[in-house]
Amino acid sequence: MNVHIKTIQNLANIIETGMKKGYTSVLILLILKKHPCHGYLIIKEIKKYTLGEWNPSSSTVYPLLESLNNSELVEYNQKIESSKLKKIYKITSKGREILKILLQKHQKIIDSINSMIFSTIGFSNDMDDQFLNEVENLIVYNPILKWANDESFEERIKDLRFYEVLTQKGIKMLNKYQNYLRNLLKKIKKETLGKKK
Repeated sequence: MNVHIKTIQNLANIIETGMKKGYTSVLILLILKKHPCHGYLIIKEIKKYTLGEWNPSSSTVYPLLESLNNSELVEYNQKIESSKLKKIYKITSKGREILKILLQKHQKIIDSINSMIFSTIGFSNDMDDQFLNEVENLIVYNPILKWANDESFEERIKDLRFYEVLTQKGIKMLNKYQNYLRNLLKKIKKETLGKKK
């Protein structure tokens, strides 16, 4: 890898880290909505459910847990596990309300970013194959490529079932987005025809 490409990659990694930091609190709340757990398990589950793309450090997660606790979005009980005292965190009712709002805001952010991407790249029938492959990689996920060598058969079955449900939900979301785009196109065509008269 030449120096220029390495520099570009390093800068992209720095920006990516900043982007992920902003979302880590939401991921913690999502994990705790699923079930109460201690900090180390939260880190493991974030890594698992983000397909290995998100691997927050304990120096990131524990201060966020303290901040979420101070804001009364999570609470904890202390419990002895393997002769160690651990904090078991759970989401509060206030945390659930905040998470719901944050997920709605997240969807608006994603929609606006997608709108920006699609507007600036200019979709056309002669788009280059490499770009289309990158888009496909964002949509289609192959869990086999992500499995750790030591993952048991039962865990792989569980993973496949999880990704099957995830895919079904993804298809519903894409169909919904496709209908949105169709309606938007109809509206634009109608407005354009109205201006021409």
